[in-house]
Parts: sequence; C-alpha cells; structure tokens
Amino acid sequence: MAGSPGARRSIAAQPHLLGVRPDALGVDLAATGAVRTGPVGVGTGRLMRQRAAIDFAVSWLARNRRTEDA
Repeated sequence: MAGSPGARRSIAAQPHLLGVRPDALGVDLAATGAVRTGPVGVGTGRLMRQRAAIDFAVSWLARNRRTEDA
C-alpha cells in the first residue's frame, strides 16, 4: 500500500525546476572530498556531514541554477 511506513515509491526528477542536471550538484560535492563511499549490502553508500552538504548545495545552486530572468 502506497504511503505505508517503509514503503518504497518512485519520484521522477524534474530538472527543469533547477535548470541543471539533477546529478551535477552531487558530482561536484563528491569532488570536494566531503563524501565517503563504501559498500552497503549489494550497493554503495555515501556518507557526508549534512550541514556541510546543505551549505554546499545552497552555494552551488546560487552559482549554477538558471532563473526565469536569466
């Protein structure tokens, strides 16, 4: 049942809302060395300090996001 605790759901990316590729911010954050990666089950986990990630994202979006005025 959708909306149940722990239920998986898919959300489509809407890159037009940011004016940038949805993965570009994450790639640039990882390039700073702030992201540690390692195996988790059969996948790859990424660990980072949330405050640092948010601060980076705010700054990155201010530099890279296109606005309707631009």
